[in-house]
Formats: sequence, structure tokens, C-alpha cells
Amino acid sequence: MSEISRDHHYVSQAYLRNWSDDGDHIYAYRTLVSHENVRKWNLRSIRGIAYHRDLYTTVDAAGDEYDDFERWLAAKFEQPAVETIERVISGRRLSPEDWHQLALFFAAQDVRTPASFLECMDRWADDLPELLKKTLSEAVRRIKEISLKGDQPATPPEASPLDYPVNVAVEIQSSSDEDVALIHAQVTAGRRLWIQSMRHLLSGTANKLRRHRWSIAKPAGNLEWITSDHPALKLNYHSKGKYDFKGGWGSPGTELILPISPNHLLYTQVDRKAQPRFTFSEEKTREMQKLLAGRAHRWILARKAMKHIAQFRPRIIDASVFEAEQEAWRSWHEDQRVAEMEDNPRVSPQEHS
Repeated sequence: MSEISRDHHYVSQAYLRNWSDDGDHIYAYRTLVSHENVRKWNLRSIRGIAYHRDLYTTVDAAGDEYDDFERWLAAKFEQPAVETIERVISGRRLSPEDWHQLALFFAAQDVRTPASFLECMDRWADDLPELLKKTLSEAVRRIKEISLKGDQPATPPEASPLDYPVNVAVEIQSSSDEDVALIHAQVTAGRRLWIQSMRHLLSGTANKLRRHRWSIAKPAGNLEWITSDHPALKLNYHSKGKYDFKGGWGSPGTELILPISPNHLLYTQVDRKAQPRFTFSEEKTREMQKLLAGRAHRWILARKAMKHIAQFRPRIIDASVFEAEQEAWRSWHEDQRVAEMEDNPRVSPQEHS
């Protein structure tokens, strides 16, 4: 087996180099800092930003580690997009397949960040208990229906536990009259469920993005697009100052936005038509900068330091919150590893490839 990759960049290095003058460094503004004396903008190494150790590493019950998801993201979404983005920047004509590749790159960038994971955790806390209850109730109903007909329930296809992180147990309780089966189901909301949900979205739902009419938008005059550690926006814009980022990939009216260089921004509005290339007004450019800054999680990134970004996104200065967050990411892999080993039977992903 090849060596496991450890430093998982949730915003690809090739993408960030589009904002770099030397190919190795980018200007960074941190939205959470430990002290007011921390400089607002710093020139940082691209290799050392927008990544976490073992962000996508998965672990089986034997403690064996796998980085197949990280490699899949790179091969299917990152690498094919590099040449396409180069064609955008050079002004060359884009083929339908180029637009499709850009749409897939948008999708991957939307779901793979820590900000997306945290939003998934909030959503799962609300939705998973009820979803699990409904699923079990429906399964019991169908089993009863089949039993009354005298048939046998179909054996479900075998799947890797790394792909479907749900534990189901059946407890038989015997009495003098009849046996009663209690079904228990448990799902752990964490890295493994996140990776499975991303695989599902990127392998299926993301293909619907090719139906949209995408455009490349340039900023006004000498202004430039910024990017961030969560650069993909799903914008529901109601009126000036009234908007949210809770849109869907196929929701009518939602604007899907991803800067791909300081001078190029991938853009579509669902169920709307636009020219393949256009330029925003100065007012719209600054408003878009504000939206991009507002969607950032912990890093705003740019080709050069921009003083006005601090007005759009004032920093949070809190040493205790900063250190707690740093410690959480330092222990991320160990915490997730323990949960994954407990959830998994001793099966490796190769056995069900």
C-alpha cells in the first residue's frame, strides 16, 4: 500500500496559486485571532494554509487507515479543473465539458470544508433522530407485510461499513406467548458520515449542476476577487442587506458563486440565463467582496492585502476560543479514529470495492 497522505487541503493548493504572485505564497486575513496585536494581513505559505491533518482519513476496526477519499477528490475534481481554470484565465473558449468540470469543482469545494462539516453536524443533530425513527418504522412495516404474505425479506446487498456508518442490532425477547424482536439502530455523526454524504452528493446530485447556464464574471476596474477557506457560495439574495447562504444547488433563484482567480468568478443563478462572460459594476463588485468575506470561516485570502475587508468582516479577538478551536483540530483524528473503530466491524474497504 502506498504511503497515506496526511495534510489534507480542503481548498486545493493549485486553486490558491491563482492568487499568488510567486506561486508559493498568498495574503491571508484571519477571522479569529488570539490577540489584538496579531497583524490583520500576513503573507503565508500556500502549503501551510487551508488544510488539516487527516481531515478525510478513515479508520477501520483493526486501526488500518485509508486516504482513498482524499485521492478521489484530487483525481476527479481538483486535477481536471486545473486545465479548465487555466483556459478561463487565458480567455479561451470553453466547451460544454469544461463548464461541467467547473460545476463539479464548485460542488466539491462547497461540501469538503470544515465550515461545511460544522453545518452538517448542526443539521444532523436536528434531523437524524427523526429520520432514523421513520426509517426503522418503515422497515418494520415492510417486514410485517412480507411475513403476512409468507415470503422472506430480501437480503440487502453487502456494503462496506466505511460507506454506511449505521449500526443495527436485533434483540429477541421471548415470552410464553411469542417472541418479540427489538431493533436498535445507531448512527455516529462524525467524519465517516460526512465522507459518505459527500460521496453521495458528488457522485450523483452534483451532476445536476451541469444543467445550469454558468458564466464567468469579472470585477469592475482594478478591483479583485478575494477567496477564502469556504469560497463556494449558495446565495439567497432577498434585498440589499437581506440574504442568506442556505440556497440549494437546484433551488430556483439561488446564486451559485465561486471565485477562481482575482479576475474571474464562476457564477450562475438557478433557472436564469446570463452571458458566458460579463463584468460586474463597481457597486456589485464590492457587494460581492462583502458576501465572499462573510461566507469565509477562518481565513480570507487574496493576492494582496485589502484594508477594506476588515470593514466587511471584523475579526473576533478571543484567546480562549482561539486555543479551544486549535486544540479541537489537533485532536480531530484521534477523536474520529476512536469513534470509527468502535462503529466498524473488522472489514477493509478493499473487500467491497
